[in-house]
Amino acid sequence: MFIYGGGTQKWQSEQKVPYAFKGTKWVGYEDPLSLQEKVKWMKRNGFGGWMMWSFDLDDFNGRFCNTGNYPLLKTLNGALTGSTRYTTYKGVMWLNF
Repeated sequence: MFIYGGGTQKWQSEQKVPYAFKGTKWVGYEDPLSLQEKVKWMKRNGFGGWMMWSFDLDDFNGRFCNTGNYPLLKTLNGALTGSTRYTTYKGVMWLNF
């Protein structure tokens, strides 16, 4: 709701993460692209596992992010198995399965 309420979204390219702000309020979060970047880093550095906090914050009903249900879990699964493709349209990332 923060972003839909007039907040501004940005991408922090050094850390490869999104963030949003409105006035003096700031929030950092994960999105499909930042998760994909984390998995790339993990694989490059030889890590053998992955942990995410917290799965209950994913969009299970597909109503908040407008990218379908479970966008973070699907992205994580696809990035780890190599089966997810991404398309960007008007600044929105869409997951293709």
